[in-house]
Amino acid sequence: MTTNWHLRTRAVIYHGGRFLVVRPKTGRFTFLIGGHVEVGESVPVALEREIAEEAGRKCEIREYLGAIENAWMEDGVRQWEITHFFNVEIAEVEAHPDIIPAEEGFDLTWITSDEFEKMNLLPVPLRDLMKNWVRGDKKAWWASTMN
Repeated sequence: MTTNWHLRTRAVIYHGGRFLVVRPKTGRFTFLIGGHVEVGESVPVALEREIAEEAGRKCEIREYLGAIENAWMEDGVRQWEITHFFNVEIAEVEAHPDIIPAEEGFDLTWITSDEFEKMNLLPVPLRDLMKNWVRGDKKAWWASTMN
């Protein structure tokens, strides 16, 4: 069976009791801003690039939070990813909390932790990790959807 491998990085951006998420215009799910790490690119540099590309904003990476290993099937092909998560602050969020996506095909919106299930935040293990983080749990994140 063919497996596609993905190395990703994503930002936990928390402001005013809400998290910034990406919602594809054609999907029934949400995820955190970020994306693929390109060959030869460090994980934090990739995250800064992705935030600039997707939100048109500069950011400050505050701390490494951890990683999630995730697997799923898509069009008959197994997908496997390792995603690294960082606590990130974006520029000018106080003055301009409404963020217009710099790319087409998705919206950027703020949601509370109570909306994670309703908004289908993926990957699923991220939901509890983020809720615990807001409550002050500072353990390094690790979760897996694999058996």
